[in-house]
Amino acid sequence: MRLRKGFTLIELLVVISIIALLLAIMMPALGMVKEKARSVVCRTNLKQLYLGATVYASENGGKLVQYDVQQNGTPARLWISRMSDYVGDVDESRYCGSAKVDESASAGSIGTARKCWAVNVLSNSASQNSGQYNGDGDSSGQGYETECGSYAYNGWLYSPDQNGNVGADTSKSYRGKLYGIRQSASVPMFADAIWYEAWPLAGETIDKNSFNFDDGDAGTSMGRLMIDRHGMKSNLVFADGHADSAGLAEFWSFKWNRGFRTTSEEWGDSERQE
Repeated sequence: MRLRKGFTLIELLVVISIIALLLAIMMPALGMVKEKARSVVCRTNLKQLYLGATVYASENGGKLVQYDVQQNGTPARLWISRMSDYVGDVDESRYCGSAKVDESASAGSIGTARKCWAVNVLSNSASQNSGQYNGDGDSSGQGYETECGSYAYNGWLYSPDQNGNVGADTSKSYRGKLYGIRQSASVPMFADAIWYEAWPLAGETIDKNSFNFDDGDAGTSMGRLMIDRHGMKSNLVFADGHADSAGLAEFWSFKWNRGFRTTSEEWGDSERQE
């Protein structure tokens, strides 16, 4: 009886090469599938935030969360703090899976396409508000807690504070009236971002050839939203409740504020001023 020979070295090398080639072909595809799954979860999170905002509004006279900043400019309570009792699984809903949570982030840390933002807010004891969500950071100063997240609230949707302030030009503000918003399907409420809020203006334009889409630009509201978190796309939820994924160049076609002159031209039009 003749014994069958094992594989020769050359045959083994050929098999290994084929396996390596198949892995090289499959890995990018698997990575794309994984990212698409993250993007789907991200949109689900945004819809949870929207639902929390609508329940909050229904219990507060139809008004969305109010603009809430101390005299020194420090946020008193973020939108997530006010909405925490109304958002399902708030610890998950405020994060995009494509943005890493940095537990050691210091307050005032601007996020990136791949990292969450962190900001100081008043703590429970300081604000005397037992319903406030404390965030997941340690206390970073007397009376303060660190809040983290990876989405921005459209600041033009804030309700006015006790002094009538909304954080920007009141003539362009929706003034927190959720059920009175025209073209609500075109008005973003929350979006992927590097900071917790943004007031986009039509006159803010982007030079796609020089802009850093990994870091964004915290100095402009539109720049806070211009991040390559989902393959040059971003996820948003709109004032009518639908969530969608949109190319960054499309952001000027949305009705961010009452005076926003939309355009179909990609990246805005440098000749237009708001």
